[in-house]
Amino acid sequence: GYSRRRTGRSACSRQRFSKGRRTMSLRATASSGPEVLAGLNADGSKVSWLEINWPFISWAVFLFGSGMLVANYRKRDQYWYGWLSLVMYCLHQSEEHAYDLRGWRYSFVPSLNYGPISELFKDACGSDNAACPLDPKITLYVNIVFIWIGFGGCMVAATFAPRRFILSGSLNWGTAVVNGIMGHMLPAYLTSSYNPGVVQSIVMVPLGLRIIHNSARPWLCIA
Repeated sequence: GYSRRRTGRSACSRQRFSKGRRTMSLRATASSGPEVLAGLNADGSKVSWLEINWPFISWAVFLFGSGMLVANYRKRDQYWYGWLSLVMYCLHQSEEHAYDLRGWRYSFVPSLNYGPISELFKDACGSDNAACPLDPKITLYVNIVFIWIGFGGCMVAATFAPRRFILSGSLNWGTAVVNGIMGHMLPAYLTSSYNPGVVQSIVMVPLGLRIIHNSARPWLCIA
C-alpha cells in the first residue's frame, strides 16, 4: 500500500537499466542531507557543530553584508562591488548547504555524491554513501577557505593596498561566474533538473558578467 510505495521511493528513488537487467541506483532525497549530518565524515570523525551549522553563519553574513551595502549604495565603487561578490556568494552557500528551494536541508553534498561523480568514485565510496567523496568536513574547509577567507581576504588586501589588488573584487566575481555556470547552470540544463544553488546562480552569473565587463581587464577576471 502507501507505506510500501513511500519506503521504495526513499530507499531507491532512481532506477537505471543495464544490459537488459533492472538495477537500482540512489538519488538524493529530502532526508539525505540530515542523514549525512547525522553520520560520520570520511575520516571516521563525528560531524561537528560547525560542520552542521556554518551555512547559517553564511546566511547571517549575507543579511549583515546586504544591510551594509544598502547603507553605502550611493558611494558604490570597485570596493562596493567587490564586497558584493562575497555577500552574493554567501547567499549562494545558503541555497546549497542550508535549505534549497525545495526546502531540503543540506542537499548539495548528497546531490553531488549521488550524481555523475559517483561513477568515478564507486570503487572507493561504494554504491550507497551520501557522504563520499564529499563529506561535511571537506565541504566546510572548501567554503571557508575559498569564499570566506579567499573572497574576504582579497577585499581586505584591496582596501589596504589598492594599487596591487585593485582587481581583486573582479577576480572574485570571475570565480563566482565560473562556478555558477559550470557547477550549476550547465548541469541543470543538461539534466533538465534542479540542483541546489542553481536559482541563485541565475541571478549571480549575469550580475557578475556585467561587473566583470565593466572592470578594467574583463578577460583577466574570467581567466
